[in-house]
Amino acid sequence: MRLKQAALGELVAIVASGHPLARREHTDLQRLAEEPFVGFPSGSAARRQRDTAFEAAGLTTEAPFEVTDVASLAKLVRAGLGVGMVPRAVAAELADVHILRVRDAPVCEELLVWSTARPRPPRHFWPGSAWTRRRGDRAPVRDDFRLIRPEARGNDNCTAMLYTCYGPGMTPPSPSRSSRTPRPEQLHEAAEDLQTAMSLLIRQMRQNFSGELTPSQVAMGKRLEWDGPCSVAQLARAEKVRHQSMLATVNAAEAIGVVERRPHPTDGRQVLVALTDRGRTLLRERWQSGTDYLVQLMTDQLTPDEQRTVTKAAALLRQLGEH
Repeated sequence: MRLKQAALGELVAIVASGHPLARREHTDLQRLAEEPFVGFPSGSAARRQRDTAFEAAGLTTEAPFEVTDVASLAKLVRAGLGVGMVPRAVAAELADVHILRVRDAPVCEELLVWSTARPRPPRHFWPGSAWTRRRGDRAPVRDDFRLIRPEARGNDNCTAMLYTCYGPGMTPPSPSRSSRTPRPEQLHEAAEDLQTAMSLLIRQMRQNFSGELTPSQVAMGKRLEWDGPCSVAQLARAEKVRHQSMLATVNAAEAIGVVERRPHPTDGRQVLVALTDRGRTLLRERWQSGTDYLVQLMTDQLTPDEQRTVTKAAALLRQLGEH
């Protein structure tokens, strides 16, 4: 048997344009668990994948509306009846919905499998339900695996099957030498190279962008965009800096109209920090400039194979950063 990846994409959340989450670009599973879901039927691969992701995070969700196709899901989401989760490529084709990237989101992968003993071109694709992988597992877990044959209409000569797999990193690890755990000295060398690379990239980006926002203000602003209004103490813990350092960052950002202080809605002792409209605009412009710069840098300096390697490594580096 041979295997080839046909498609790979993270799942994103979609909400109505007037939904409170529509003001953000990112969210997380905990915040989504507070919302009613428009989902696929219980027992479907997509539903099991979503439920497994939330259960792994110790969360539960409610899905008062169930549909059998993406078009119906999008229609109910636009009506403000709930939020949905679909592959990013699918979401990009939907009109009048707001797309949010989700931290620790599951991944949808499609694998094409065929027999080398029967090399005739495939006549049909047979969809399958999912492999899933919980965080920390070394190998995929086959979750109620079955082959679905919509109709038996002379498909016995089929030589290819298309499996849809859900979860972070579903492809089974190869038993080759490259899959072995690196030696401590190799990890040490990689850590040193990573620190050097990060320092060089940060230095280049600072030299190429002269805006009103400092790197610390950008980091604070993205945190507020992801999590919503927070206290200074919450920001300091989330960004892993001292309270005094975060307070100085907030004061400087407030002075140029990037953030504002608001009273806590239920606790009169607390004051929350929130992004202003000006802050969102500056942050969006600065973030987009950085993204465009890195895309151009990778296009100019890396081969297509190297670009694919960076794409895979980015998700792992983000996992390290959020630890």
